[in-house]
Amino acid sequence: MQPLEGHSFQVMELSQLNIIRSVRVWIPGERSDPKQNRGLDTSGWRLIYRQEKEHGQLLVLGIEDASLEVLRSMGGRAHLELSQVSFQLPGQGRTETF
Repeated sequence: MQPLEGHSFQVMELSQLNIIRSVRVWIPGERSDPKQNRGLDTSGWRLIYRQEKEHGQLLVLGIEDASLEVLRSMGGRAHLELSQVSFQLPGQGRTETF
């Protein structure tokens, strides 16, 4: 492999990489009571896929392990503005129809 002009490569251990996990989230069209998301930091999340459907939208997000643990502690549910959204987490069978 040749580096691109102005760029270089560095060899590093796998444990040094920021591992991104893929989760699916359903955002319904209906509203729910807002609640605090107890330390859920979404600033490092990346959108991988988005599909709009009749009653909401389906997203696939890349998130870090810290966010995954917070989501697990919240039972895979968080609030977005006034809507509650449902996450399908790695290792969790489908409980919702997306």
